[in-house]
Amino acid sequence: MTRTLLHNLIKASAYIYLGWMPGCFFAMLSGYFSYWFIPVFIITCIALGYLYLSYFMKIWSKKLDQFAEHWQFAGKIRMITGTLLAIGLFWFGFLLPYLWTGNVDGLTTKIRQIPAKITWRYIGNFEAQEFHKAFKRAVAAVGDQPTVFLFFYRDYSYFSAEDKNKKGRYPSIYMHGNSRFSYGFDQSPDNEKVLFKAGEVSEAALDKVLQHLKKHYNLRQVLYIGIDKNRRWGLKGPDGLVHNEVMLDIRVVFNGGHRSLKYDGRTGDFLQEKVY
Repeated sequence: MTRTLLHNLIKASAYIYLGWMPGCFFAMLSGYFSYWFIPVFIITCIALGYLYLSYFMKIWSKKLDQFAEHWQFAGKIRMITGTLLAIGLFWFGFLLPYLWTGNVDGLTTKIRQIPAKITWRYIGNFEAQEFHKAFKRAVAAVGDQPTVFLFFYRDYSYFSAEDKNKKGRYPSIYMHGNSRFSYGFDQSPDNEKVLFKAGEVSEAALDKVLQHLKKHYNLRQVLYIGIDKNRRWGLKGPDGLVHNEVMLDIRVVFNGGHRSLKYDGRTGDFLQEKVY
């Protein structure tokens, strides 16, 4: 009885393992794991694969005849139940990496966007719904800390804000879904005038920018949408005067970096287009 239970537990864990492998692989492709996880994943797959293969080969070599007889005479209900259970355990194993990293929503989004990818219509985070999700995640990660910039790319966000535990340090953070990684490169803002709070940017302003982009430009050609404070050289204000002040802007840079758009960071109003 104990041996049978142990054997069934090992079989169940094997199905979970078979789902866990492709789940981790696709999660890594989506950027939900850091680079250090790659060698850990490879070593774990090889080690567990060897252990499971050794165990089941040992069992099958001894009981191959009984296994064949059992498969032939087992009831259909038992066979269907076992198959459904195996499929369920496989999918549970597949979902484990996403549950672990808090990116189940990211997985459903990736699945939903498959038709757009295969028909060359994929814009990722530049969809209005996905952009707001990415913006809210970044704002939640930054909190009320002084921020250098918030950049939103098609598949990830990139931002720099003051470390909550170390004043004066501004690490660069990459965010894929709910997974955040810092690769040790710190920003050095020139002065406090270029810092802002994420709460200063309204979602209404971002909506206005996205609507303008969708109407007049091809979103598939956008490299990133960035929020930062810069000096507006030679731009006329509402009063008709030229201002060179540091202002909060939303910048849109296109692939290749040869064209960019600038919007007011608080209102979302279009300011200028530059072609380099």
